[in-house]
Amino acid sequence: MDVLELIKKEGLRRKLSTRTIETYCYCVKKFFQENDKEPRTINRKDIKDYLDILAKKDVSGSTLNVNLNALKFLMQEILNKNFFVKIKFSKHQKLFQLF
Repeated sequence: MDVLELIKKEGLRRKLSTRTIETYCYCVKKFFQENDKEPRTINRKDIKDYLDILAKKDVSGSTLNVNLNALKFLMQEILNKNFFVKIKFSKHQKLFQLF
């Protein structure tokens, strides 16, 4: 099963932006490089462990969030699995412009 191709097709069907589709594919590809498992066998723990690895690499909150969303899309929309992980979205620093 080529999950990247399925993500592209489903993303186009849902009218996601090309950039979003590319980003989701990139995130999922990196996930599977780290986890040498069959797509249907991945579970919540695999995803939590991967996000922990990213957090230890000190990636930004935005990067964690986009990876979480990409993996959530994979699980729910492509693999049709119930996916519920109690992970709060990471907050990232907001920039305020003062005049």
